[in-house]
Amino acid sequence: RKGVFDILDAAKILVGRGIAPRITLAGKRGDGFGDLVEGVRQRGLEKFVHLAGEVSKKAKLSLLADSEIYLQPSYYEGFGLATAEAMASGACVITCDVGEVRHVVGDAAIYVSPGNASELADAIVRATTDTDLRVRMQKAARERITRCFSFDVKVESLRSALAQVGIV
Repeated sequence: RKGVFDILDAAKILVGRGIAPRITLAGKRGDGFGDLVEGVRQRGLEKFVHLAGEVSKKAKLSLLADSEIYLQPSYYEGFGLATAEAMASGACVITCDVGEVRHVVGDAAIYVSPGNASELADAIVRATTDTDLRVRMQKAARERITRCFSFDVKVESLRSALAQVGIV
């Protein structure tokens, strides 16, 4: 549901266009990990895709801080904590408008259709070649996270909700 194989298909499209992507996939190595390894191999992407597996919180934050672009082409997404973390780190987010994604991301992302690897590849090219777009999305992402989801905003929201029911 996270669109990982769409990322691999997009990477293959990029390689076919003469672009050498550098993709790091991080997350728990569950039942489908063997299929992921095989998917990378079948697409000839071994030198372009690093399978980091599960990483510590510190390593995850470091990966996000070093990333200009964060891909989350999910078919369904709840709140999207990983996307919010990427936004807070200042990454340009490329994602799909599914589930609660728009609630979290708003207009601070490049949206693609779920399952459309060609559209995803095109979005990656746009984000990597259009510096103004990428920087604008990175800035918008950080601003949105601060404006909508900072600790102070959450405290004020809770205070307001409690006041409405007469508790505060």
